[in-house]
Amino acid sequence: MTVYLFFWFAALGFASFIKERWAQIAFALVVFVFVGLRYETGFDWPTYKRSFEFMAVDPTLEAVVAYSQAYQVEQGWLAVTAIVALIFPEYEFLQAIVALSLIVSVYKLSRALGVENAALALAIASTFLLFTLMLSTTRQCFALSIFNFASIAALNRRWLRMVLLSAFAMSIHVSTIFYIAAMLYAVARPALPTVRGAVAMSIAGIAFVLAIPAFVSFLPPILASRVDWYGLDQSAQGVSLWQIYFLILGAFITGYALRARPKTEDHRSTFHRRLIIALTVMSMCTYSLDVIRDRISYEMFLLFSIYLARSDLPARVVARAAAAVMGLFFSIVNIYAPENRIVFEPYQNYLVVSFTGDRGDGLARQQILERDFERR
Repeated sequence: MTVYLFFWFAALGFASFIKERWAQIAFALVVFVFVGLRYETGFDWPTYKRSFEFMAVDPTLEAVVAYSQAYQVEQGWLAVTAIVALIFPEYEFLQAIVALSLIVSVYKLSRALGVENAALALAIASTFLLFTLMLSTTRQCFALSIFNFASIAALNRRWLRMVLLSAFAMSIHVSTIFYIAAMLYAVARPALPTVRGAVAMSIAGIAFVLAIPAFVSFLPPILASRVDWYGLDQSAQGVSLWQIYFLILGAFITGYALRARPKTEDHRSTFHRRLIIALTVMSMCTYSLDVIRDRISYEMFLLFSIYLARSDLPARVVARAAAAVMGLFFSIVNIYAPENRIVFEPYQNYLVVSFTGDRGDGLARQQILERDFERR
């Protein structure tokens, strides 16, 4: 846990005072080394590594289709995996490419939205996203990165590019459909919603969630299986601590995005705020569908972190501190769950294991995790 705490506090402290461009690049490089060059750390990497090794042996369209049907994985992601497997010898290169895409997308999107200190945005976002998006859900991370580029296209009114990038993001991970819906809303209505409008959006969102079981049978099999997994099979029973947490987090983000108007309001900041509010309302409406809510919250918190990095917001220091504290609470409480400690501790880095020749114990820890799940 010590290495993660050091990363967070060093990142937040350093990024808060960054002004020069070289310092922004240096910060991005450090994050890339820590996140992109991790080795057998986090959830899901064995699954991604298995698909990488499969595609390395048979990088054909037939193999992509067969693997997609067998394991219910989006074909776009498998195609990307196959291309990377043709060029690079090890799965860790794919992880590095995904991490680099996330960092570049955050920096590019921040600049497009008029935010100069992208390093601060990335540091704040890491408090919430480090153990989830950044160190575990590789496929979701890549899809989210592509969506960020689609958002830049939408902001610049490059509609064809927006459509193509949005379709590509959905081919990587189907959950980006929620991001795309929020983006279309932000593009279609240039004005900010009122409190009444936010309530109306919430009611519509709850109605959508309640209607999910009714339309699943009309979807294509691969899409229906994803909806079943993310929407129905993973829904929580009763009210949990995390449901309350996400409702509080959503209320905080919505309230600040609605009320904290930047001094230099323009179409970019309005688009940004509308996108944040739309995603936050979606997250709050799906509070009982844990997996969907979490997937929506990744982009929600990232966009909010970029907004907080603006230098012309009222009470921005307090809001940044509140967001960081809420993000750290989420991450620290999560890592103390037994299964999380198994996969995240100790942290391992590809550069270190390559230099020392010690290949690490990640696979053994994953086997312990699988046995624990089987006993439950």
